[in-house]
Order: sequence, then C-alpha cells, then structure tokens
Amino acid sequence: MKEKLQAIIMAAGRSSRFKTNRSKLTEKICGQEMILFATKTLEKLKIPTSVIVGYQKEIIQEVITKQHGKKITFIEQLEQRGTAHALMCSQPVWQQEHILIMNADMPLVSTTLLTNLWEKHLQTNAACSFVSAHNLDPALDSYGKIIIENNIVKIIEAKDYLELVKQDPSKKNDSCCINAGIYIFKKSFLEQAIPQLKTSSVTGEFYITDLIHIASSSGAGVEIVDAPVDQIRGINTLRELWIAEQIKQADIINHWMHNGVRFQAAQNNYVELNVVIGAGSFIGQGVQLTGNSDLDEDCYIEPYAIIDNSTLGKKAIVKSFSVIKDSTIKAGSSIGPIDTRIKSNKPDQSQL
Repeated sequence: MKEKLQAIIMAAGRSSRFKTNRSKLTEKICGQEMILFATKTLEKLKIPTSVIVGYQKEIIQEVITKQHGKKITFIEQLEQRGTAHALMCSQPVWQQEHILIMNADMPLVSTTLLTNLWEKHLQTNAACSFVSAHNLDPALDSYGKIIIENNIVKIIEAKDYLELVKQDPSKKNDSCCINAGIYIFKKSFLEQAIPQLKTSSVTGEFYITDLIHIASSSGAGVEIVDAPVDQIRGINTLRELWIAEQIKQADIINHWMHNGVRFQAAQNNYVELNVVIGAGSFIGQGVQLTGNSDLDEDCYIEPYAIIDNSTLGKKAIVKSFSVIKDSTIKAGSSIGPIDTRIKSNKPDQSQL
C-alpha cells in the first residue's frame, strides 16, 4: 500500500502561543511527547518519514531519534516563511510518487484516517487530497476555512479570513468546514504548482493551502475526506493541550474498561500510554498510573495511590496514599501506606 508514498511532518514552528519559551512538540500527553504521536502513527503504517525542524531543532531531533533511531530523516527550515516554504525546503528528499504532509501537533490522528485518505487519493487519481472536519465551536478559530464556489475548492487561512471580513463584512462565510492540515499530493503536481505560489498579503507567508486552489481551478482534481473534529485537533495553546490530553485519557481508560478493569471514578484517574493493567483489577479514585507500570490481574489499588514504573503481581493490594516507584510488588502482597522513594532504616518493602 505505502510503497509509492512518503511523509513529511511539519515541526519547525516556534510555538509562540504556548508562551513557555520551549517547543510545544516536546510537551507530554499521557506520558508521551507530542511529536511522537505523529511519528509512531506513520511508523505503524510503514510510511518513510522526514521531519522539517527549525525552532529548538536539537531537542526535537533528540526525542525522535531516541524513539526511532535513524529511521527518520530531518530537514531544517532556517527561516520560518510559512507552511509552503517549509514544504519547499523538503523538496530534495522527495523520492516517491505521492507526498503525505501533516502538522506535527496533531496527536489524535488515527491510522484509519490516514489509510482512508490514501485509498481515496489513489482511487480518484487526484492531484491533491486533504482532510476536513465540520466545526461549530467558535473557540476553534485557528483553522483554515474551506470554501467551495462554482465547484472550485479553496482554503482561506484563519488570519487572512479575519482580515478579509474586517475589511469587508459582506465577505463573511458561514461554512463550518475547516482544514485539518493533512494532505496527500502527487509529486508531479507539487513540482509544477509550487513555483506559482505567492505570499499572503496579510502575513507575508507562503501557504500550502494555496496549492488546493491551484489544483481545483486547473481541473487537476481535489478530493476531501471528512473526519471528526476531535480526531484532527491541532494544539496551539496550553488550553488546547489540556483538551487533547483529556480526549486521549478517555480513550486509554475506555480501552482498559473494555478489558475488564474497573475504575471507581474514571474522571479522576490518570493513566499513561505505556501502563498495562490486568483484567479484574480495581483502580480507586485519584490513582495515578505512570511510566511503564505493569499491573497483573486482580490487583486492588485504593484511592490516591501513585504507581510509577513499577510491577505489581497478581492480586497485589496497594493502600491509599502509597507512592510506589521503580519497585516490584510480589503477587498477593498488601502494601502501604508507603513511599518507596524515601530511604529509611526500615526493612525494604519494595520487593514485597
């Protein structure tokens, strides 16, 4: 399926709206750096991937290399002049017939969505295929607006649209279709269309979205795949990071519920991606399960315990307010309240 496709991840931005002076892409969501959601999804699909880096490139490259080794290549965008400029920087590594482009700050994108986009792109022989969603939430105002007039598809970026309406209120468009930031282009089309791009009069940037209008107006063929808005959420602010983590956290807990784990108050639990919980286990309210913790079957974790990077044997019991870190609790043991991070003269209970 993927032998004709390669991926480019856009990861060069400055994350200015986070106001933290560090790249948002290294912030963790349920225990995993944001950038790794995109790279791992593409790895599952066996799509060769390159990442465009810029701001704090060394840190981002270190995170990716630690996870993927040398499987992923990097391209540097020395000057941030827009999404299409970043794409231009990647042109020397274009080797396949089709190029998948996606933003790095989309941790909820599924393999199913990318597969559906690829299949439709091939079936229709489109020059360009991209993902859209229907949005009725005015708080999600940073997405480009998709407008179709006289069968011509175009995307107006959020800043440009706001300026357009400000200058001429009659230009306001009620379309609720937004651009997700995931595209597949024929390489041959990109090579022909990129020289036609012009900078935005509002931001002075080159936009990938202008390629959609070029393809549509020239009759080259544009296809759109719809997705739930929650699945294509990008993250530009700490509030949006919090929302995405709540969605991912709900997915994780729902998974373990379906596999026989009872949560006393699921909305008050925190469970990271790499945690494993055996069937028949009970997780009290306020419990935090982090790192590579592995709970065997029928464990009983009382409220407000913290278990980090630890292994619990079958039918182990952890009392309320215990903190278990880098420890092994034997099957059938009952432990706590205890903090295995604190050294004392008492017998070591971390191997109970």
